Amino acid sequence: MSGAHNRPAPVVVGLVALALGLACAEPAGGDGSDAPLDDGPLEHEQVTTWVTVEQPQDASLVELPARIVASADSRARLDAPLRGTVVAVSVRVGDRVEIGDPIVELRIPAVLEAAAILAGTSKQIGSHKARRERLEELRAAGLVGADEVFSVDSGIGRLSAERRVALATLAAVGLDASQRGEVLSRGTVILTAPVAGVVAKLEAIPGDVIEPSESLAHILGRGPARIEVAFSGELPELASATLEFEGLDGSHFVLAEAPVATAVEPGLGRQLAWYETAEPLALADGVRGRVLLRSNDSKLLEVPRAALRLDGGRAWVGRQPKGGGPPKMIEVEVLRSVGSSALIRSEALAPGDRVAADAGTVLLLKRDALELGEGQAQ
Repeated sequence: MSGAHNRPAPVVVGLVALALGLACAEPAGGDGSDAPLDDGPLEHEQVTTWVTVEQPQDASLVELPARIVASADSRARLDAPLRGTVVAVSVRVGDRVEIGDPIVELRIPAVLEAAAILAGTSKQIGSHKARRERLEELRAAGLVGADEVFSVDSGIGRLSAERRVALATLAAVGLDASQRGEVLSRGTVILTAPVAGVVAKLEAIPGDVIEPSESLAHILGRGPARIEVAFSGELPELASATLEFEGLDGSHFVLAEAPVATAVEPGLGRQLAWYETAEPLALADGVRGRVLLRSNDSKLLEVPRAALRLDGGRAWVGRQPKGGGPPKMIEVEVLRSVGSSALIRSEALAPGDRVAADAGTVLLLKRDALELGEGQAQ
């Protein structure tokens, strides 16, 4: 039994020896704080994230959403002027029409009545005026009294009022008094295309009874237009830049250099600008696309927004020296900053240069330029 209790002794002795050996192997100083450190790279070389300067490529910097806003006479909606019945439809959806082409034929009782009144009152008013002249002669001779003349004048006034109402009814459907005979002989009114274009929508069906202002047809055409551009912030003023519109329909053209007007979009707060086309063009309304900012200026560059050190209305970037070392402080002009990218102009930078883009290094750019190894900021 006593021999069984003495067996673990060698294991205990071995663990003690192992602990003593590890202690002896520890270098002088215990925690190694006095050990010499190898010369490592500079602080900026250890932590700096470098990115390459490029020609502008970020769509948010050089592309802006836009749409064509054509003049009002580039499209038309044909509505029923008065209550009536559709007699015939002369076109189909997709047909191309010119101004004056027949679209819908209507039978409108009020128009027929107006045409009849004009035809009848014209002769009645003439006969009343002739009688009034004769009565005036008789009155001067003392043969008739003023009552007879007044009665004729009242008749002329009543007929004139009826005639004016009839003329207004014809005008409501685009007709004048000279067309009353044509309306009476045909018995219908033909509504024609007010603009040249394509019939995009047709809601008139023969036999339908239509009410005033009820839509009958839509015609889409082309006309003088402006381009509405939406953007945030301010657009850069570039002397050598051009604005080009590319539409989803394949259209492509150049815009004028400056907008005709600008405004703030309610709700969203975006800037809206309207541009004329550089050359007169007839365009379709509502076409969406984009406006591209193009420039031959080789000094226009793109860098990450994080690479900019901004202070007091000025901006700097830290360019990586070719021989290593801390970043070189370069002052730049920020033209536009959107999202994570910035459009800048710089005489000292070129595509392919590398700039610091981490917060730690960029914040150091505000310290004294001598501390960064520079004699002065550029």
